[in-house]
Amino acid sequence: MKIHQITEAHVKEYDHHYGTLQVEFYIKDLRRSFRANFRVENREWNCFYIQPLAIAGEPMINSYGDPSGVIEYINKIRARISKQLLDQYVEIREDLDFYK
Repeated sequence: MKIHQITEAHVKEYDHHYGTLQVEFYIKDLRRSFRANFRVENREWNCFYIQPLAIAGEPMINSYGDPSGVIEYINKIRARISKQLLDQYVEIREDLDFYK
């Protein structure tokens, strides 16, 4: 079930110290880029937080300038967003499996 049109998804970086992997993607209808943070739990990748990015691509320190509640909204639906990312972008799923 698609809930938003996700485009331009790619693996940003893997942090071997924390065992987390960041995936950046753009949601067309929200007109915003996001960074999804994944970590391995029970031998599966779990998306534990999605952060909106500022126009220049850096993480936003706070929600100033964001539409009201976008951080809360996107994290409320992060399981669906995560599933859609992994279903739509096979190469991201393969990259995640590489780091397991």
